[in-house]
This record gives sequence, structure tokens and C-alpha cells, in this order.
Amino acid sequence: MRGAKLLWKPLNVTHDYKKFMFMEYILDKVEKYIGENMNFPSLYHYTLNFLREINSISDINKSVVTSSLLKLLKTVGLGPELEHCIRCRKRIYEGYFVVSEGGIFCSNCSLENENKIKLDNKTLSLLKFLIKEKYNYCKNLKINNFDFLENLIKQFFSFYIGENFLKNFQKLIKEF
Repeated sequence: MRGAKLLWKPLNVTHDYKKFMFMEYILDKVEKYIGENMNFPSLYHYTLNFLREINSISDINKSVVTSSLLKLLKTVGLGPELEHCIRCRKRIYEGYFVVSEGGIFCSNCSLENENKIKLDNKTLSLLKFLIKEKYNYCKNLKINNFDFLENLIKQFFSFYIGENFLKNFQKLIKEF
């Protein structure tokens, strides 16, 4: 590459160990997902937004880490379905999450599923919030049931992305 000009540099990230470590983790996942010479504009936009937002917030906590990973999964098409029942497509405000199906079921459609996890309105709204909102809003969340949420996300990541990703996620989340 010749004549390239650096338009922006995330200076705040390079001066904060936790931000830098987190940035490296996410960029590593992005690189592994893209592979060589793959044109993936939505992943480019996710990465740019991620870097800008991480650079601008004061600190990173578990909510920001969780939000970033959920947004990454959604960007690459592996995010959980949280708006509608997977089977009947009815809009849902609480229901049963089935990891192997990739999302939520209403109470009627979940009867056949054995490995279901009950999500109340508050938890389901929290997951939706983490996926949709900016990190600056996510960092201010006080999550009372984070252990439950972390376990749900670990199960989801393990099923769809694999054990190596899960081990790295567990190491990362301990830092925050």
C-alpha cells in the first residue's frame, strides 16, 4: 500500500490496558471470522463503530464486553432471535430461550423443547438493550443477575462458535 493516510487513531484505547486488551480480543475474532479477501461491509462498520465507541467511553465493564460480543454475533448472522417466537413468529416480551434453536419461543411453542431457559421480560429486555444500544449506555447498567446472563451467553457461544471462543470469553470476562 502506498500513499495511504491514517484518518483516525484510537488513542484512548492505546493508553488503557483493559481497553487495549479488549480491542485486541475483538479484532482477533473479527480477523478469524473474515478470513482472506472476504468483502464484508457490515463487519467493517461493526469494527469501526466498536473502535470509536470503546475509544470514547471512560471504562469497560462486563456489560460492555457482553454487548460487544452479542453485537458481533448479530453482525455475522449468528445472533440470537429475541424479538419473535422462532416457531410462530409472534412478538415476545418473555418466553423460553432454547440455545440449540438460536432464540426464544413463546410459552405455547416451547412445550416440545426440553432444554429451555425461562426469560422474564426484564432479562429479555436487557439482552435486546445490550444488542441495540451504544456502549456508553450499556456501561451504566447495573445487572443484578449477571451470573444468569453470563451462563446463558456462555451456552450460546459454546454451541454456535465453539469451546475455544468460550475459554477466551471466560478469561476476558474475569478481567472486568
